[in-house]
Amino acid sequence: MEQTVAHDTVYMAAGTDVGLVRKNNEDAYYFSRKEQFFFLCDGMGGHESGEVASKLAVETMQHVVTQPLSFNAAAICTDIDQNLPNEIKILVSAVRYANRRILHNALNSPKMRGMGTTIVSAIYKNGLIYTAHVGDSRIYRLRRGKLTLLTSDHSWLNELLEDNEISEKDIKDFNEKNVLTRALGTYPTVKVDVHIENVEEGDLFILCSDGLHNALSDEAIERMLNSSSHNSLQDAVDRLIQQAKKTDGSDNITTGLIYIPTVGSKKPAYRFNKVISDEPEQISQQLDKTIQNYYSIPKLKKNKFSKWATLTGVGLALLALAFYVNWQQKSELHEDAGVASALFNEDIDKANEPVRYLNSSKIKDAGRLVLLQVRDAKYIELLKSLNYVKVLDAPPKFKKNIPIHAGLFTWAIADSLDYILYKNSAIELSPLEEWDTEKNGRPANISQNGSRTRSFTNSDVPANRGLVYLVGSFQNGNYKGANIFANDRQIGNLQDYLDDGFLLRPGNYTITIRAESGRIQRTKQDVEVVNGQIIAVEF
Repeated sequence: MEQTVAHDTVYMAAGTDVGLVRKNNEDAYYFSRKEQFFFLCDGMGGHESGEVASKLAVETMQHVVTQPLSFNAAAICTDIDQNLPNEIKILVSAVRYANRRILHNALNSPKMRGMGTTIVSAIYKNGLIYTAHVGDSRIYRLRRGKLTLLTSDHSWLNELLEDNEISEKDIKDFNEKNVLTRALGTYPTVKVDVHIENVEEGDLFILCSDGLHNALSDEAIERMLNSSSHNSLQDAVDRLIQQAKKTDGSDNITTGLIYIPTVGSKKPAYRFNKVISDEPEQISQQLDKTIQNYYSIPKLKKNKFSKWATLTGVGLALLALAFYVNWQQKSELHEDAGVASALFNEDIDKANEPVRYLNSSKIKDAGRLVLLQVRDAKYIELLKSLNYVKVLDAPPKFKKNIPIHAGLFTWAIADSLDYILYKNSAIELSPLEEWDTEKNGRPANISQNGSRTRSFTNSDVPANRGLVYLVGSFQNGNYKGANIFANDRQIGNLQDYLDDGFLLRPGNYTITIRAESGRIQRTKQDVEVVNGQIIAVEF
């Protein structure tokens, strides 16, 4: 536990606990009495890599905030609105440096590949609080006894909640609570959520990892803080952590408190939120140059990718294709540096005998590899649920599809400098003849309730019909027994048609999803169906 510190009228305290299950504590934090800032991270990646990622992030953030000139923080934010306060620019540049440094360390150490971390950060200055965050660690504010969440979790669960795909009562049974849609160190660039608001006398700000907010409800946190004395912040921190450990304890638990009893001058009510887009390539290059100089990180050699593949037993390259990543800046897409991807066979014994293996009569066709562009991670799960669709991964851009054969593979993506940006191992591709039977043994063309459905391709959709697929999440209990209607004509049970779609005559339709009671749950207007075409209707 850390000792409480005070600077002017700002008090800070923090603590962390490994919990009851995990061997390592992958959380990290740091706060400064001089600069009045606070950082908190929750690492991920397993073994020791999550612990390394969170410590790298905290250390890098500290360096950038305390030495902005050395890191040329202003130049790292030339792509964002120049009217934003300097404190926000410093936080954003610090997050960008942390993201890139974690990635560099992961690429230089095979054991660390795949590591990442969340970050919540805050700076207090002249009556204003400035925050930046990535991931699902949180910042709350307790004002006049009322707790308010200031951050929005970058998680699949939260996106489903915001899109009304699931309800609060479904959270308990949701199995993918910890799936993040944004984190540091997992991608070359990063979006950053920033927030500014005026501070009132007596405000208490709470920074915490998900080990705390998953264990304790907002009501419980509010109740405990209201019963604590803010003159003893460390006691309040300790009580929060111990209660979370007692309630759950399955994760590392970390929390920090910032208490501001007095404010020099009152300011008008003010609140500002913005999502800072991924940095463009020229800024990524600036980040790399400074990181390599400041931290003496070696620059990866051009043959790093091939050496890594060989050393990990990924001996036989079956295919390689090039595609371009769309870098997004101010909501405008533009083409940038080349990114190479490859699929490798993982069977070391067979990889040592590539000719005999490739010519073997035992090889079975596994279809075609398609790199798919998916806007939202939640649709990956939907695609996985469709018959005759095998989802391997979802890179940002695809160029072509290539025939492959059955086997066990590793999918790897490298940037133009041959840095390994992403790797997914143990991908099993089964022979085509096995695709028509799902894991539960039920034939793929049999729906959940046992009725027969038909799968179509572009070539066999009748010329006087169009094939319609519904795209969206319809997996929770709210849609049990729901039916599909087109212009008030019932098509059939929703679950019967999610996999294989349904046929409609050409024309314009309003498609609705209705509960058994007849209540409309979702609707989509002006859906145009064209002769012989397959369309997807996104809800």
